Amino acid sequence: MTLALYSDANSWLDGTKIRFENEDDAEPERSEAETIVKAALIDLYPDHVNLWTTTTPLVAPAETVPDLVRTIVSLLMAAYRYQRRYSEEVMSPSTFAQGLEDRAMRFLDALRSGTASLVDPDTGDDLVSELTFGEGDFWPNDKTVVEVDSNLIGVNSGDPLRFFNMDEVF
Repeated sequence: MTLALYSDANSWLDGTKIRFENEDDAEPERSEAETIVKAALIDLYPDHVNLWTTTTPLVAPAETVPDLVRTIVSLLMAAYRYQRRYSEEVMSPSTFAQGLEDRAMRFLDALRSGTASLVDPDTGDDLVSELTFGEGDFWPNDKTVVEVDSNLIGVNSGDPLRFFNMDEVF
């Protein structure tokens, strides 16, 4: 399953100068862009990313892939195509292509930092990131007992008071 269609990427390009002709034409840029996006989101939304990548290719991305993910992938596809096409004509990187890539990366950064969220296209609800940290993830803390079972050896729910707390100075 693709995370974005060639027509999504064409919306960022001037069709009179540069464009993707079809899905096969877009495959190199799409593959590169999807790898980056999947790597950035797999620890935040593992079940969703796996669903996006294993769904039958006959399903359109709009039905299963959040709009923001489609936007990010299509921005990267367009940036890579533009840069590849004009890299032989100018010595420095294209500011237009770099701007598209920077915009996509800012979206990814916003998702990773929690300032943006993904919306499930099926339900319209925000997808909840699975990368969360709580007070129990940082030791020591001021709790008198362990409240949640931990996967740390020797730390179990109901363990006794700690021998020191965060107010003590060594």
